[in-house]
Amino acid sequence: MRSSLCQYWRISPQFTPPRLFYLCSHFSVCFLIFGLESSLVYLYYNYYYNYYFYYYYYYYYYYYYYYYYYYYYYYFYYYYYYYYYYYYYYYYYYYYYYYYYYFYYYYYYYYYYYYYYYYYHCY
Repeated sequence: MRSSLCQYWRISPQFTPPRLFYLCSHFSVCFLIFGLESSLVYLYYNYYYNYYFYYYYYYYYYYYYYYYYYYYYYYFYYYYYYYYYYYYYYYYYYYYYYYYYYFYYYYYYYYYYYYYYYYYHCY
């Protein structure tokens, strides 16, 4: 006794749609075919999605690394600028102190000289 699937192959070819339709008319084969197709489509899109996600993650990581590098560079530049400003301020303070010391020394010398002159010439 022939199976129900075999009788579809005996229909005249001029009235038959593609044989996949007849295979899909049998439920087990239909589910098998669509299951394979859906699994392949799922694997394809899953691979594509994972690749896209990996690319996006890599791009985000690269952007984060670039931002971190830029922030570190900016922080280093700011620190260098602050150090330079502090050094300049220290140098200016030192120069001012030196100038003040020199002025004080000059004033002391002048006062001593004046006192010496006054002491030896007025008495």
